[in-house]
Parts: sequence; structure tokens; C-alpha cells
Amino acid sequence: MRVFLGLGSNLGNRARQLSEAVGRLRDAGLMPSAISRVYETEPQGRRDQGWFLNCVLVVDTDLSAPAVIETTMAVEQAMGRRRLVHWGPRVIDIDLLLYGQERITLPDLVVPHPRLHERAFALVPLCEIMPDLVIPGRGPVAPLADLRRAQAGQGMRVWGPFPGAPPGGSPATHRSTDVRAELLARLRAPGGGPVSGGGLAAELGITRSAVWKHVKRLRAEGYDIHGASGAGYRLVGHGEDLEPLSSSELVSADRRVVGRVLHVLRSVNSTNRLARQMGLEGTPAGTAVIAEEQTAGRGRNGREFQSPAGGVYASVVLRPALPPAQCGRLTLLAAVAVCEALESLGCPKPAIKWPNDILLPGGKVCGILLEMVAREDCVDFVVLGMGINVRSAPAGLGATSLWTEGLRVSRADVARVLLDRIDADYGALNAGRWPELLAAWRRRSTTLDQSIRIHSADGTSITGRAVDVTSEGALLVDTGESVRTIYAGDVTYLRPESSACAAATGSAEGT
Repeated sequence: MRVFLGLGSNLGNRARQLSEAVGRLRDAGLMPSAISRVYETEPQGRRDQGWFLNCVLVVDTDLSAPAVIETTMAVEQAMGRRRLVHWGPRVIDIDLLLYGQERITLPDLVVPHPRLHERAFALVPLCEIMPDLVIPGRGPVAPLADLRRAQAGQGMRVWGPFPGAPPGGSPATHRSTDVRAELLARLRAPGGGPVSGGGLAAELGITRSAVWKHVKRLRAEGYDIHGASGAGYRLVGHGEDLEPLSSSELVSADRRVVGRVLHVLRSVNSTNRLARQMGLEGTPAGTAVIAEEQTAGRGRNGREFQSPAGGVYASVVLRPALPPAQCGRLTLLAAVAVCEALESLGCPKPAIKWPNDILLPGGKVCGILLEMVAREDCVDFVVLGMGINVRSAPAGLGATSLWTEGLRVSRADVARVLLDRIDADYGALNAGRWPELLAAWRRRSTTLDQSIRIHSADGTSITGRAVDVTSEGALLVDTGESVRTIYAGDVTYLRPESSACAAATGSAEGT
């Protein structure tokens, strides 16, 4: 049976306590096959205590669940833990998080814990060890971990590799963006001298080959890292705008709705997925999730949306007073807001390709994805996702970036102005000024008056001239025989009449 154990300590030499606990578990027959990195977490609701060090172990065992629990409690007792002391400091805390996919109910213990899905200190290392894990009764661990990690904010941080990983235990796969952040921190350490590849590998808990791969990725992102055989690596300089985004750069007291609740992440699988989970849990309207990288970005019709580091990927939870049939207006609103944001930053004439692409002369710079959760005729909430290529763009997809187009703005400025414009335009929508927003969309459209072919998800296509959009955002196409109303599809321009049009063939994506 595969068992997942959570370890924590916030008393005494915390790292030594974790290492001793793993050694005692191993001696008792619970040999870890994988160990997560160690995270430092703030005690929930207890500001009078020290921060915890937490990690998760994977153990494959033939022991029954009661026998596993008996073993963990014996280790706790041997190390001085007294389970009758509720909410007190812990020399060591060992929890049985999961016992395969079984649900266990004992007089003093329930597995999985009823609140496991709320606890970042367990979910994040669980996801690190096994990203495809499913929590019984709660679903995939990845979106749960992303949600709780975002909500934990500064109350959770990576401490480092597990101290003295036991022989036979293989460390879990680290998230690449976190490893690169740690590598950069080491290269930026006071002194500025070269650091050997072997030293970096030992500190980060990865191989020397992995160090080299991360150095190559950082160089591609603009960092000037010098390296020589026998001398090590040295950070000479770095490109503009490579520091992590922070919520302090993006907050604004002037916004009425959008961005008043803000979660800023280095990397996430999908901002839309995380925002949707937050929406289901009742997060306030206007909650925004912003990431610098997505590892599993989503586009229309379940397509992949490539989201490399160096971009701004934002999703906003809105609770509009609109019937479901009118929520398509929000896609048009977002397109106008993105164009206004880029214009305010000095980008000349960004254009809109129906339904949800923003174009510059070199190609597509932004994709938009709207997802709705509704019950019958009532909209619970929508997630409005936008992905903007700031420093770089995916290769081979007809895409461009702001920097490629000569607009060398910071990601922080892009994200801040984007939130400002969405908030202003959403306020205009709620104030009954939709006709103004629709007119603004029409002025920036490259699709209207173009000869186009639209491919539908069912494999059919129609050819004609795009003549207008409806108030709900559907495209009106004159086929020569009739005017068709198209609600969704992939547009190809047959007679491009501008450089922006020429770059725009293919499907509209999202985030």
C-alpha cells in the first residue's frame, strides 16, 4: 500500500527533528521512497508560536493503517510529543495523510483528514511528490494545492531540500521555476564570486546536469550567467524586468471591484483553473490571480495555451448581473480592456480578431478565455482569463510579444494597467454603458468587413464577409445567400488588408 505521511516541527532544532523522525520511521520499517522539499509555514491561527518546518514522505508498506498509525505515534512519543497537548508547539508531528485511496474512520482519527483539502502545508508537498495524485472525495491534488498555496501567500515558503535525505529515498521532482528561483538566489548571494556546479547541485538537491539545464533556461530568459570549467557559475547581470512580480506592485485603492483581492504567483498550472476553484469556494467578485508562467494553460475547446515565463497570465472572477446569454459581452469587454491597457503603455493600434485574440503587426500578443459557471438562467460566476506575451512568445505559433514589437515595458506595468482597465470597463458595463464598449470593440476590430472562413468545432465551415457583431458578441457573416449568426469558431482571413490581419490565421486561445 502506498502511504503518504506529513511531518512537522516548530520546536527546538526543527530540521534535526525532521531528520530524526525519518530515521526512526525507517528503523521501524517505514522506509521512504520519496521525500518532498521542506517548507516553512506559519502556524494557523497561532501567532504566539514559531513557524513550522513541514514535509511529506511516500512510504510503500504492507502494514495495515492501524499499524502505520501505531508506528507513527510511537515515534512521536519517543521524541517527546504528547498528543494531549492540543494546539501547542510540536517537537514532531507525524500525520497519516493518505492510505492509498482508502477512507479510514477510527475513534480518534479520520483518513483523509476532513480538512486536508484546506491545508497548504500538506497539499503543496503532496503535489510536488505526485502531481497526478487524487485526494479521495476531493479530486485532483494539483488545483487544491495551487489554491491553498495562493491563499497562504507569505505564510508559506520553501525552506530547502530535506536535511540528510535517507539512503534509498529518492527526492521528489522539484518544480522547475522554484529551483531556478533558488539557483538565482544562490548566485546573488553576497560576495558575488563563482559557485561550482557541484556545490549548486548539492544545495538544491538536484544533479549537475539539471543545474546546467536550469542555467541554460535562465540565460534564455535574459540572465547573463558566466561559467567556466573548474571555475563555476557567476551571475554578471540580468535582463530588465526579471524580478518576481509582487502583489505590492499591483494593488490600487482606486479600483472598485477588480483586483481588490489579488493573488500573485511565480508559476501555476492554469490561472483559470485556480480562479475557478476559488469561485466555487465563494471568493469575492473581482478576485484576480496573476502568474508569470503557466505549466498547463488552457485555451478554447480544451486546447493547450503555451504560457512561457516572462508573460502576464491573469484570471479574474466576476459575478455579473447578466443572464448566461449575455455573458459573451465580457469577452469583448476584455478585448477592449487589453487594447486600452496596451495603448496606454505606448503600443500603437493593437487590434482585435474575433472572438478573442489581440494582434500586433508581428502576430498574436494576447489570448482571452471566458469560462462560466451557471445554474439554469442564473450566472453564479465567470472566470475571465487573459494571457499577454510580454518578454517572449511561443515559437512557431504566429505569436509575438511586446518586447519583440519594440515595447520594452515591465510585466508589473502591464499587469497593473490591465487590472485598472478591466475594472474601469466592468464598471462601465454595470453602469449601463455597454453600447460605448461595443463601439470601442468595433473600432479596433480587424475582422469586420473582412472576407473570412470560420471553422466550427463540429468540423463544418462557412465562408463570407464579416459584417458586424451582435450586442451579445456573436459574429454576423454574410454568405451571399443569408446572414449567419456565429457564436464560436476559428477564423481565417481570406483577404488580409493589414499587416495585423496578415499575421492572424488560426484559432483564438485563452489562459
